[in-house]
Amino acid sequence: MIFLQGFFDVMEQSYSESINHFPLIELIFYSVDQTLFYFIVWLSIRILYLSFFKKGRRVKKLRREVSLDAFVFYVILLIHLTVFREEHSIGNIEFNMQSLSSINLTPLTHTLKLTQGVTLFDYYYNLYGNILWFVPMDLQ
Repeated sequence: MIFLQGFFDVMEQSYSESINHFPLIELIFYSVDQTLFYFIVWLSIRILYLSFFKKGRRVKKLRREVSLDAFVFYVILLIHLTVFREEHSIGNIEFNMQSLSSINLTPLTHTLKLTQGVTLFDYYYNLYGNILWFVPMDLQ
C-alpha cells in the first residue's frame, strides 16, 4: 500500500482480533489505496489533456468535470474490488482459458449457498453489496 499503510496498520493492531471479517476490511483498504494511485494518474493525464488540447478555453462546466472524475474513481474502485483483488493488479494479469461447460450459468447459486454458512454476513455482503456497487451513478 502506498497511501493508507499507516492507517491500515493502526486498524490491524486495534481491530484484527475483534472483527470476524477483517480480510474484507483489508481488501477494501488495498482497493482504495490502489484506486487512489490510479486516480492520481488519471488526474495527471486529464490535466495535461485539458491544458494542451483545450488551450484558451476555460473549463466552463466544473460540475461536469467533477462528475467525470467521480465516475472514473468509482469505476476504478469497482474494478479493483471485483477483478484485481489482493495481490492481483493491472501489471500481473494472467489469462486462463476454460471450456464453456465449466462456466456456471445458474444465477445466484453461490449466493444462496452462503445462507448455509456460520453467519449470514457473507450472504448479505455478497447479495446487497453487489446490488449497491452496480447501481449506476447519476451524472446529471
